[in-house]
Amino acid sequence: MATLLVVADCPDQRRLVQGLLAPKTVHVCEFADTVPAALDRLQQGGLDLLVIDLELPDTNGLQVLDTIKIADPDVPVLLMTAVGTEE
Repeated sequence: MATLLVVADCPDQRRLVQGLLAPKTVHVCEFADTVPAALDRLQQGGLDLLVIDLELPDTNGLQVLDTIKIADPDVPVLLMTAVGTEE
């Protein structure tokens, strides 16, 4: 079982990820709604996966990826978004 941190400002996105991953693969599903909160939790260690929204109010998920990899280069990161177009 894994410990997952979902970084998303939208409660619906957090619940969706928890509902999809947690029942079968995740022991603990934690949430952060800002990048500083996520970085604080990351520094505590023990995370097996970060799921990060690309469109956060305080930064872009891609911009924070470098910071995350400096803090913990071994933690896998999955980027997600609910933003799309119908082109």
